[in-house]
Amino acid sequence: MGQLLHHAFKAPQPKGDLDAFMTTRFVNKLRTCLKEAGWARKESEQEKAGTFLVGIHGRLFIVYADYQVAEPADGYAAVGCGNEFALGALHATATANLHARERLTAALTAASHHSTDVCEPFTFTTAPSVSELYEMQARRHQDVAVPGPRKPADAAKKGAEQ
Repeated sequence: MGQLLHHAFKAPQPKGDLDAFMTTRFVNKLRTCLKEAGWARKESEQEKAGTFLVGIHGRLFIVYADYQVAEPADGYAAVGCGNEFALGALHATATANLHARERLTAALTAASHHSTDVCEPFTFTTAPSVSELYEMQARRHQDVAVPGPRKPADAAKKGAEQ
């Protein structure tokens, strides 16, 4: 499922109320992607997928296997086989003056210590903020070379002959 989310799923752009967006447009597009790729399955006539986290516009959501969407009250969450250990570490470091990467490292280290199914290497990815995306887009447009005025065909020939 993670590979499909990474390579095949194209999340729609959020519009309006983020809760409504996540539970409708996002989930519908997700279901379509997972069904088309053969990942989604039915048990007792109920569709099932997998559980994962989505961070968007500074908010965190858990998308559960039954496509239910929740936003954790504590502002942090963990999923997967080591989630209880990771949640314990995140809770223990909630009032510590640590950067997010340090808290995540502590959570993953705790999970790998107590769960045989969690191990290094851990990969961290940071998505650009909305303002950073606008800045990157503006820079991209500044770097575009604008061609100068075109020379008439006769002038181009004369320049080549000389």
